[in-house]
Amino acid sequence: MFLTTNQRSLASSLVRCSAVALIAAVMPLGVTFTDNGISIDAPAAHAKGNGGEHGNGGGNGNGNAGGNAGAAGGQAAGAEAAESPGNGHGNANGHSKGVAGVAANNHGAISSGLGRGNAGHAAAPAKAHAAPHSAVGTAVAYGAAREATATAEDDLAAAQAAVEAAAAAAAALPGLEADLAAAPDPVTAQADLDQAKADLAAAQAALGAAVDAAAEEAAQMDIDQANADIDAAQADLDAAAAAQKAVDDAQETIDAAPTAQEVADLEMAVETAEDDEQAALEAAVKDPTEEIGDALADLLGID
Repeated sequence: MFLTTNQRSLASSLVRCSAVALIAAVMPLGVTFTDNGISIDAPAAHAKGNGGEHGNGGGNGNGNAGGNAGAAGGQAAGAEAAESPGNGHGNANGHSKGVAGVAANNHGAISSGLGRGNAGHAAAPAKAHAAPHSAVGTAVAYGAAREATATAEDDLAAAQAAVEAAAAAAAALPGLEADLAAAPDPVTAQADLDQAKADLAAAQAALGAAVDAAAEEAAQMDIDQANADIDAAQADLDAAAAAQKAVDDAQETIDAAPTAQEVADLEMAVETAEDDEQAALEAAVKDPTEEIGDALADLLGID
């Protein structure tokens, strides 16, 4: 069967349109009819990948996604790879390291910074018998220096707290001494208590010897009064004792405060301990920073 030139042109156009329709069904394409023919624009594919980041899932013609396919075929295969989760064609895994990757890199950086200090995770027997200049021995020495610094800092903090407490006690002492002066005299209060107890004993005896109701009533009144006097005398004694204790405690706090020289010595001890700790860290690790020191302390199981 022979076709005219017009018939062959028409048939060729129908074939191209069918191909366009088939490709458009597979993936979203931008199709433009121009004077020079048909223009097909494929959107850029974005691979989801394992990390959920921007991967190289879509291939442009001979790109990563579709291998050696033609331009339209490569775009279609790239789009399928971009839309499929998991390990798609091409580089659909993406290039994001994610949280796990960042953590791994950070761990690697710390391990690198520790250098020979990684020996800090050695077992207890190895630490106990390590040579002083060995990797394990220098790590252990750093741990001891770190603990010495902590002890020195605790001692200084305690001394400074004692100085502050003494200052507060000294400020309060005049008022406490005034309260003591105004408190009942303990000697008088004790004498009153002794007399009240004697009165109670006499009243109880009178109650036992009473022969009539009037005598019983009088004895009972004496008993009640004696008990009230006892309570009052005891309260005076307690108030005098409390006032005296407040003064004594304040004075004891003042007397227990370290001197200025003692505090200065403790401050110097902290500085020396910190210097020793830093020197021990420099001997134990590759990168003697605070972060690396903390990491080595974790390996050693200390704060």
